Amino acid sequence: MTPDKRSDALPALVGGAAARMRTVPNTPGTPRRTIRVSDVLWDAAAAKAAERGESLSDVLRRALERYVKRK
Repeated sequence: MTPDKRSDALPALVGGAAARMRTVPNTPGTPRRTIRVSDVLWDAAAAKAAERGESLSDVLRRALERYVKRK
């Protein structure tokens, strides 16, 4: 994703379009991010996501979309 596309995506998320966004595909064009989180929290979240048949990436992406949409 080019820098202009990234900057164009934020207003769409803030405007409520996040609910209509497709899941980000696991492709080389999808940027990787790094976060700091304790092993205890990461492992608990990963276990819960696995129980629900979800990826932790999908869980985190939805949480970020909800955070951006909040007023």
